Amino acid sequence: MKISVLVTHKNKSLIPRLKDFFEKRFVLSSFYLIDSSWSLNGESRLVGVLKSSYDFLIVCDREDLSSQWIPYITGFSQEKDNGGIRRINTIFLLGGNRDVLPRWLKNFSVNRNFADLNRYFENIKTYWHRMDDVVAANRFLEIIGYDKLATPTHVGDLEKDIMLLELFLERGGDPNFVDDKGVPLICDIIRKDEGPLVKHLINRGCNVNVVAGDRGTTPLMEASSLGRTELVKLLIEMGADLNHASKEGQTALILSIGNRHEETARILLEKGADPKHRDQLGMDARKYAQLYGFSEIAELIEEKSDD
Repeated sequence: MKISVLVTHKNKSLIPRLKDFFEKRFVLSSFYLIDSSWSLNGESRLVGVLKSSYDFLIVCDREDLSSQWIPYITGFSQEKDNGGIRRINTIFLLGGNRDVLPRWLKNFSVNRNFADLNRYFENIKTYWHRMDDVVAANRFLEIIGYDKLATPTHVGDLEKDIMLLELFLERGGDPNFVDDKGVPLICDIIRKDEGPLVKHLINRGCNVNVVAGDRGTTPLMEASSLGRTELVKLLIEMGADLNHASKEGQTALILSIGNRHEETARILLEKGADPKHRDQLGMDARKYAQLYGFSEIAELIEEKSDD
């Protein structure tokens, strides 16, 4: 991994020690002396440096925190790209007095001395090795013609899609990523018939009951409306809400019947879906089953109603 080290002039005497610190840890490092000439316009040298690396160490004093360029860097680092990934990782080696730090520094690792810095790098050593693997994988993907991992790329090849999704998550991508249309990643995967990726995504922290902003549907509702019976079983096992209703009052059970997926409806009923829920048209699952000629489903609903 490579780290960019931004050092104020008053702290430049620390550069040899810092170089030795990173060399002993087999970490590549680039050093930059920061002064007032590093303007903050869009084409500045500072912006160029920020875009050239993922990890930064800022070496400064407490008094330097009032300068414009440090808040600029911290603001830049907290922004996220289209995949919901933080642009850069910023840590501090902060000298000077030990009074209370500004609140805007609370989201950053602030190290007071080399002992603190050593503890920080010991804690993240495993993560850094993993990131090395991800960087190498990204380069490989570019070579073979796939997009960079700003968002998971669906290429229609299950093996490659699992690799792309895993790399997206390992690079810091949010398993609950939502696109600009309000569609959560898990719902997008189901709509694209990438069912085998769903369990992988949930195991990595995705909310199984997330609601899509465009349709008001959960992953279970998406799978039910498409008749993905095995995926419906999986989502239920993973804790999916059986009775969430969309703005139109439709549940997974109503959607499965309305889209003529009888077997999916049967599974939902057997797992405990509420057949009495009515949508905005005043229709419940039994009435939809009768409407579409699903006599066995209607009978099953009657049996459950008698229980």
